[in-house]
Amino acid sequence: MIDIINEVIHDFLFKAFGQDSEGYLKVKSKYTTSITDNLNKGHITSNVCMIAAGVLKANPKELSKNLTAELSKLEEIESAETAGPGFINIKLTRYPPNGIAFNPYSVLFLLKENNLGPNPTKNSDTAIFDRLADM
Repeated sequence: MIDIINEVIHDFLFKAFGQDSEGYLKVKSKYTTSITDNLNKGHITSNVCMIAAGVLKANPKELSKNLTAELSKLEEIESAETAGPGFINIKLTRYPPNGIAFNPYSVLFLLKENNLGPNPTKNSDTAIFDRLADM
């Protein structure tokens, strides 16, 4: 799911930067999208708008407002909200359209809270399944 979210983010950045490929690449290399450490913040968080705003010399909350609108179009996302100066908090739907009735990120949080799971990173979409296979 993080990969899908990052695809939306990359499209958003590409549109925001237009022909400024140097700015686009700079932001793309610095922002993070990760599993949150607190479910009150949602399941996934990103600092992309804060990073992009510095490079674009734009208002991070305005960028965040536009990006959350794009992210909210995904069926797998229950909500995408602006938090603080350019952060985005994302809550995944409990029952996504593919019919799977459990949210793997919620299971990952339980594993992480009990020191049983990995420390998730931006590319850890399969970490939960690897950890469950080891149990």
